[in-house]
Amino acid sequence: SVKGKVAVESTYPISSKKYSVKDAFRDVIRLTDNSSSNGVYVERDQIKIPISGSRISTQIFEPESDLELVNGDIIQVPTINNTIKITGSVQQESILSYKKSISFREAISSSGGIAENADIKRAYITYQNGLKKSVKSFFGIKSFPKVLPGSEIFVPEKSKDKNRTSVGEIVGYTTSLVSIFALIKSF
Repeated sequence: SVKGKVAVESTYPISSKKYSVKDAFRDVIRLTDNSSSNGVYVERDQIKIPISGSRISTQIFEPESDLELVNGDIIQVPTINNTIKITGSVQQESILSYKKSISFREAISSSGGIAENADIKRAYITYQNGLKKSVKSFFGIKSFPKVLPGSEIFVPEKSKDKNRTSVGEIVGYTTSLVSIFALIKSF
């Protein structure tokens, strides 16, 4: 099936054994003016499979993927969404207008910044086609994913379940160590 912002929403037969998403876009799928080429995905068993590619013309989209289609797959082409949604552990959840120059950090700042309990290291972005990318860190240097139209940024809370050592446990460990040193010295 083909659904969303396409010239004709319909169900088509799979014409060969190795019929791919590229074949479907070449043979039958034409986009409309307000189709999002960044948001194309195949829905299989209620799971989004992101389809990246490029818009060759107003109506023609060329996928990079050779994903073979199976009976029951739904090719979804959503409407262009010129917003960014910021949710989770931020000062104020927001929906912003998309600007080409906006970065991951600027979008979060536009929501008032992160909350006290935010875990920015585990923050991630979900693109319109379902693809998710997380914040990467290499030797303490953070790399933030690119923001695209229709994206949703999510900042999770820090885990409350961390195995932190309490003051009582530290006193207990210290007392045990002092006792062991005293025993060793007495020999």
